[in-house]
Amino acid sequence: MRWSIVKVVVGSKNPTKIEGARLAFEQYFDEVEIIGVEVKTSVPPQPFDSETIRGAIERAKKAYSQEFDFSVGIEAGLFRFDYTISGYLDFRWLQFTMVKNSQLDLGRASSIQRQ
Repeated sequence: MRWSIVKVVVGSKNPTKIEGARLAFEQYFDEVEIIGVEVKTSVPPQPFDSETIRGAIERAKKAYSQEFDFSVGIEAGLFRFDYTISGYLDFRWLQFTMVKNSQLDLGRASSIQRQ
């Protein structure tokens, strides 16, 4: 499939999330238009464990619109992990939806130990 301009919606107005999505998509496409939209999710401001994954999925789904090629949800949260100083690892989860064929992809970014 050839793309002229790729339109991406991010389920957040957070500039860091929008910029992260822009940098990721620009690695694969020559021309990218990124728009952030405010969405409400059922997860708390500091999600833990599976709430983090649910938040990423909800953000992508709630930002979804046929006018875009991709819908993106990004959520950071803490996962309980016994073998760290704090007992937690900080993860970022990403939900990408290819709008035209409703393909869903879930991925995890690198994690860091919280002290």
